[in-house]
Amino acid sequence: TSTAGSGAHTINMGTTAPLNVEGAVSFTGTLQAAGNPGASGQFLKSQGSATPPIWATIGQTVIDYQPFTATGVWTKPAGATGDDIVMGFIWAGGGAGGNGGGGGGGACMQFWFKASQLSATETVTIGAGGATSGAQGGQSSFATNNTNAIIRVYGGGGGGPNSATNGGGGGGGGALSAGSAGNTYDSTNANYPVIGGTPSAGGAVGYYNNPGYGGGAGGSATNAPNGGYASIFGGGGGGAHSNSNATVPGGQSVYGGGGGGGRSGGTRTGGQSVLGGTGGDGSNTTATAGTAPAGGGGGGGTFGAGARGEARIWTIRAVAG
Repeated sequence: TSTAGSGAHTINMGTTAPLNVEGAVSFTGTLQAAGNPGASGQFLKSQGSATPPIWATIGQTVIDYQPFTATGVWTKPAGATGDDIVMGFIWAGGGAGGNGGGGGGGACMQFWFKASQLSATETVTIGAGGATSGAQGGQSSFATNNTNAIIRVYGGGGGGPNSATNGGGGGGGGALSAGSAGNTYDSTNANYPVIGGTPSAGGAVGYYNNPGYGGGAGGSATNAPNGGYASIFGGGGGGAHSNSNATVPGGQSVYGGGGGGGRSGGTRTGGQSVLGGTGGDGSNTTATAGTAPAGGGGGGGTFGAGARGEARIWTIRAVAG
């Protein structure tokens, strides 16, 4: 039977049997569920038998979060499906400052895996920050026993000694190698910077700000600019030692740790980072430590230690609600 109301028509089949339509169905108006036309981008979601469908929206929800500030074991959450996404950030340790140059910041890596690519448990290794004068930061890793999902990230180089020639800042750590120590430098470059961890951003003057996953170069103790260079995912380079009160700040980073400031009477602040830790400030007396995760230590009469690495791992599921 069909009944007409005010602007609406109701078809009553008088039975629980479905209405079967052969051929195309064309809509010139809205398709409504229980009188509700829904919103743009929604879809019809079944609620099972004898219950009308409803409009629903595709979204995401976090079903698990596991942070690591020390080496441990990641456990796949109970009930995880193969299509759930495991994503995270992992940082390496920052290099310690020397008695001259600041330490380089540790690198950061972002990763995404389907849950089906990971084992029930995976090892998470967190690199330590450099703890003695000029010590390199430790590398961090995730799932190193899983050939489908190996992630490694490398620490910042340690700052150089109290030297007018070798007191460079440590290079920032990169995705493929650690930053160089501050008592080394690139003699092929007129500015004599300390090379950051690879992948390299190029060897020409002015290219030691790394716009990718490599570390920023450490500042030169002999030629300006004496401050550390910047990176995006790599660590910022450490500032150099300067006898001339030059400006020797640590290099900045977006994801990696900031580099430590160098030893100087000028500006010697640690490099900032958006998601990583800040580099320690340099000093002619007592420098400060980098902050976690991955900040490089400041250079000074008493060096600043590098900060530890870290990992933050989420499991995410697409849901309809």
